[in-house]
Amino acid sequence: DNPVEGKFVARFAWNPGVYLTELPKIHNMDARFEAVYTDLPKLANQGYFYANTHYTEGYTAYGQILGSWVGRQGIGGQASTTYWFSPKKKAGFFYRKLVSDAFLFGGGSNSDYGANISWRVRPQIELNALAQYEDWKFPALQQTSRSDFTGSFEFRIYPNIGSSPHRDN
Repeated sequence: DNPVEGKFVARFAWNPGVYLTELPKIHNMDARFEAVYTDLPKLANQGYFYANTHYTEGYTAYGQILGSWVGRQGIGGQASTTYWFSPKKKAGFFYRKLVSDAFLFGGGSNSDYGANISWRVRPQIELNALAQYEDWKFPALQQTSRSDFTGSFEFRIYPNIGSSPHRDN
């Protein structure tokens, strides 16, 4: 299939995205947008992009899926933004949505939202925090919608390896 010719467009999975290194009038903020489309209903062989006889574990390599996070027969998108207070201090927000076609186990959806912060308080000390809320509904697995919340806090130390013990860095 040659995408330049365009005669098999119905067989293409799409994964366009854009990254803006800075937003107009907000010079310290970047933004990333991505959309994924692998739901190709015109194909006689559903799940076309994730069928391969070369890999003994299916369309994975050492347990890691080859392809998009949307998987087969899915539509999804994600957006994230980061505000850079300085090169070593930043805060970010993200959103992701996935909708699976009814062909795949009756379909379903998944959404997650989150925020993170990374702050270098001293040259050798960094603090990181993350909060994420996820909501999913896959009727074949669970009749009702399920959700969870997770958070993490990290305290990171960067030692002065290789510096002289007689010098104060």
